[in-house]
Amino acid sequence: NLAVMRRHGDMSPDLRAEILDDLDGEVGELTDLVNELVSVASGELTAQPPESIDLSSVATEVANRMARRRSRTIEVHEHPGTTVFMPRAALERALSNLVDNACKFDPGDGPVEVTIGASGEGDGMQATVRVADRGPGIPHDELDAVFERFHRTDTARTTPGSGLGLAIVRDVVEAQGGSVVASNRDGGGAVVGFDLPIVDPS
Repeated sequence: NLAVMRRHGDMSPDLRAEILDDLDGEVGELTDLVNELVSVASGELTAQPPESIDLSSVATEVANRMARRRSRTIEVHEHPGTTVFMPRAALERALSNLVDNACKFDPGDGPVEVTIGASGEGDGMQATVRVADRGPGIPHDELDAVFERFHRTDTARTTPGSGLGLAIVRDVVEAQGGSVVASNRDGGGAVVGFDLPIVDPS
């Protein structure tokens, strides 16, 4: 794109604007890639001190931020009493990566749904996060692989991305004693999320 602009200094304003938009998008993708590589290599997300966090509250904050960034409707179904103990930056990154991933693969105008829940009982209580979209879904034989670093499904190869977003989610969640899950949604789309131990906020 830069070479085209150098060779054709007399191009129309409309074509110049299109090329600048392409450049802007590609710079954004490179920036995201570098940030994700640094996060993986440095371990910065899990190096911060953990704290008690209301999962529903943070999920709502992240959803609102991503909705503005993506110009999408992101619905959050909250669940009271889902307090987790982990670094806030790590939780925010895990949530934002899931929501961003759903927005990227769902080109429609329907809402991306973030559902916070709880399962188990006693000391085994788990907070659950599920992010659902209406995209192409995940091939059944690749459900276990989507959290691997640099893994890209056939449907993902035509979309921007590094293949690190869900790997970061897995690393962050497993570092806190949690687990990640991925499945296909009834009626089309994917459901991707994680489970974390619930802690007593007191």
